[in-house]
Amino acid sequence: PVLPASHIKGVLRETALDACRLQPGAFPREKINTLFGQGGGERGRLLLTSGYWHEKNPSRLLIWGSTRIDENGTAQEKSLRFVEYVPAGSRFALEAELPEEDETFFRALLAHTPYLGAQRTRGHGRVRWQIEEPSPAPPILPEGLPHHYPAKLRLVLRNDDPLCLPLTAHPGNLITTTT
Repeated sequence: PVLPASHIKGVLRETALDACRLQPGAFPREKINTLFGQGGGERGRLLLTSGYWHEKNPSRLLIWGSTRIDENGTAQEKSLRFVEYVPAGSRFALEAELPEEDETFFRALLAHTPYLGAQRTRGHGRVRWQIEEPSPAPPILPEGLPHHYPAKLRLVLRNDDPLCLPLTAHPGNLITTTT
């Protein structure tokens, strides 16, 4: 399983916008737009890789089945579905590159982002972020970008609750998200 960078950035942006409404001084809209970019505008300064599962044994995935119950309390026809979850305690590694002046804001944003994955509004996918020193590896940035990115962070994500990340894509386990 992989946490796509686009999902992570979408959840981080959503968290930042929610925090902006509650704490405008701590999470200013201009800073959010600078870090994540705007539709039709300049691209954001935050670059992320996808998060890759550290577990080598995909058989550890949890598969939960459920069905829809009608108003009479019986299972609705053809509503059986299965969803794959990564078990609690799993770890994902990803890297972030951003200008140094954005690092404090980014760290505060991570501290305000406790959930990832599908069904996070229902309590699934509680996570804990850990920042480590990056490994000496070539940068993930494409050549010729207009910004200088001296801050490179290695993030290790540990989920405290099961995280909904399908390993296989078939109609029974595709879950739409709002990000």
